[in-house]
Amino acid sequence: MNKTAPLIDRISRQIETDGPISIAEYMTICLADPLAGYYSTKSPIGQNGDFITAPEVSQMFGELIGIWCVAMWRNMGSPDRFNLVEAGPGRGTLMADLLRSAAVDVKFVEQVNVQLIEISQPLRQVQKAALADYSDQIGWCDNIQEITSGPVIIVGNEFLDALPFRQYVKVGENWHERVVAPVDGGIGFDIGPGMLAPDALPKDHQSQVEGTIFENSSARESFTGFVAQHIKDNGGAALMIDYGHLKPGYGDTFQAVKSHQYCDPLFAPGEADLTSHVDFSALCKSIENIADLNIATTSQSQFLLELGLLERAGALGQGKSALEQKNIEEAVERLAAGDQMGELFKVMGIANDGVELVGFSNGIGV
Repeated sequence: MNKTAPLIDRISRQIETDGPISIAEYMTICLADPLAGYYSTKSPIGQNGDFITAPEVSQMFGELIGIWCVAMWRNMGSPDRFNLVEAGPGRGTLMADLLRSAAVDVKFVEQVNVQLIEISQPLRQVQKAALADYSDQIGWCDNIQEITSGPVIIVGNEFLDALPFRQYVKVGENWHERVVAPVDGGIGFDIGPGMLAPDALPKDHQSQVEGTIFENSSARESFTGFVAQHIKDNGGAALMIDYGHLKPGYGDTFQAVKSHQYCDPLFAPGEADLTSHVDFSALCKSIENIADLNIATTSQSQFLLELGLLERAGALGQGKSALEQKNIEEAVERLAAGDQMGELFKVMGIANDGVELVGFSNGIGV
């Protein structure tokens, strides 16, 4: 196969030769192909990119995450040396705002070793520039398995949604995998022979109607499982923020975004961001057997408000012009309003048993 051919041509030839592929495999190719993958070749975040994340909406988001990190570090006993890991750091905006606000505790910034999990070479260069003031304290990893041992604080914002997932469709009494297959001279969705075991489905799966779609992601569960085990073995805390749901559910959430617009996930492989909603209940269930952990979930709205979003907005707007104050108010709305990011995005916290999880007093414990 010609590895320099357009990604759509390579995918089409692959499935014509070897048969249909799972959505998980399709997603991996589109996002991580070294020559034409979306994250391998694009700088997708920002007004000139394809989408905007919470850190790009307002500095308040990253500043509050920084305050959370300092509070958790203190709850961990303020270890002299520790690793601060960000999964999917984007343009480095979140980490820059985080470290700036974390400077309220000088020792935190002096002792921190920052590790960024990033496969995109273009984004690594952007991150390097954004974090130039901390260059001697920062390193990069390709995956979570490469982080070093020792006490750790792990942060991931809109990272889990980009990990591969699978879809299953109810056909009769069984749930068959939905696949990407040759369709009308191109590629499209089809029903494959693979099936999902009943014990991997929600309890009410038998009552669902024909054609109902269920999604799961072993990649997300594997990532969260590694994080949980690392915290248990080394001490620490983790914060994962993403759009998704706190209870098991059904439906097709596979989506593609290009130039701030939704598009067909199969239309332009490698040219659009591919994601799906995160099932936080499945992630919690996957790690509930790891002993001696404190696990909780909540909405982004509750989390940010508990950390002091309104108070920070008031301080930031003090003495500013009417236009600047209006922009701050709009940012608060976008981050915390129920009809915007506030309820769509969920937050998952993990820490060692006995270590208080800041920001989750109104959340759901596991």
